[in-house]
Amino acid sequence: HGVGAPGMIVGEWVAEGGTTTDAVYWRNMVPHSIGLCCGGILKAVNERGKMIGEAYDDRGHYHAFSWSLADGQRVIDPADAYSSAVAINSAGHILVQVRGEGYLYDTGHLRHLDLTQKGYNSVQALNDCDVVIGGYGPVAERYRAFVWSKTQGFRDLDSFLPADSGWKLRSATAINDRGEIVGSGRWHGVKRGFLLIPLH
Repeated sequence: HGVGAPGMIVGEWVAEGGTTTDAVYWRNMVPHSIGLCCGGILKAVNERGKMIGEAYDDRGHYHAFSWSLADGQRVIDPADAYSSAVAINSAGHILVQVRGEGYLYDTGHLRHLDLTQKGYNSVQALNDCDVVIGGYGPVAERYRAFVWSKTQGFRDLDSFLPADSGWKLRSATAINDRGEIVGSGRWHGVKRGFLLIPLH
């Protein structure tokens, strides 16, 4: 699912003869299970080797967590709810999805992101400036792309485009530290990928 430091890959597998998905990282092509009790997935790893994902408990519920060789496993969960860690930046800040809401986890504190009340909020990625992107709406087929930051709050990405651009941006999926955003949308009604470059 993700790559981080050189030679570091994270993901999941089902061991030969097994039935449960196990969270695994590969270092220099050698797989290592992190030993979750009931299965799970590693989704991303940063350059410092801190990994994030979702782990299942003995009730079959999944919860966001982080893991590293130094600290072991830490559950990140605002309540007894299903949650998933989505992304991690180089500072170790973690983007978490809980139901239709997004949270930002930073040094032990979980902050609810004030996004929109217009449907489900699907958080997708963050950069090293803690700028978050994703999509929102009543159903996935009608999502609109958004960006959120601590200073500017929640903004629909279409608001950055000229009214006659022909674009409807549906979902933002990745952002770099220059603020460049990629995702998918429709251009004159035809599905297309986009690259949105901020003007500085």
